[in-house]
Amino acid sequence: MSIKNNLDPRVIRTRQLLQDALITLLSDKEFEAISVQDITKKANVNRATFYSHYEDKYQMIRQIVREKLVDLDSAMKNVDFSNYDGNPNSLDEMALKSYFHLFEHIEKNSYFYKVLLKRQGPNIFRRKLYEVLSTTFEKGIAFIQPKKNKYLVPGDLLISYISGATLSVISFWVENDMPYTKKHMAEYLLKISRNGVLTTAGLELN
Repeated sequence: MSIKNNLDPRVIRTRQLLQDALITLLSDKEFEAISVQDITKKANVNRATFYSHYEDKYQMIRQIVREKLVDLDSAMKNVDFSNYDGNPNSLDEMALKSYFHLFEHIEKNSYFYKVLLKRQGPNIFRRKLYEVLSTTFEKGIAFIQPKKNKYLVPGDLLISYISGATLSVISFWVENDMPYTKKHMAEYLLKISRNGVLTTAGLELN
């Protein structure tokens, strides 16, 4: 495989054609059922061109996933936590912004997420997305509460719950064609995070 200049507009355009072709194919077929020939035919390029950019379809999907999740990670971190002073209101504001940036990113890439989060989508994407969410929540919680002995449940269980729930919410949102706005989604997740499941469900707890 030859090494391409990543800044060459022709290289960027060809890779985008190949990536778009794979994503389109994934909307109808499982990843394992898609061949390099399927991808090149859909992108209207020859096999030699494909192999000048990627080793195989597995290296290709890994790169696509990595690039997209780097963007997601950057979007969620686009909040300044340095001014947090312990005030619950300022914490809510920062959490709301982080959630908003999350759903803003998902909305901009809704077709991509809808296809790759399908049950027959490549497992690597769901797994890597979970890892990004988990790392982000772990760092965020550690920032606002550095004393793990204050946690009411084990820390790893807490992070797993939040990350898994958020991943499910993202899947629900894109699979149902985003029935709520990104602003509302951010507000809803903040309410659940802030109040807990039972209170959010309307139960009055003493």
